[in-house]
Amino acid sequence: MAPIFFFVLVISLLAEIFDRSKVSRLYYFFMASGVVVPIIVIIIGISLDPHALDWLNE
Repeated sequence: MAPIFFFVLVISLLAEIFDRSKVSRLYYFFMASGVVVPIIVIIIGISLDPHALDWLNE
């Protein structure tokens, strides 16, 4: 979901640059949290279990 949120956020910000809209800042905060929160969860998960991604080396 994080990549989807990221690309929608980028497209929304580009559209906002070219044509100002009445979208509230809460929308951009929600979209940014949809990118940042999963990344933080992955970092915490990997730090708690360093062998969590060993299946990638098989």
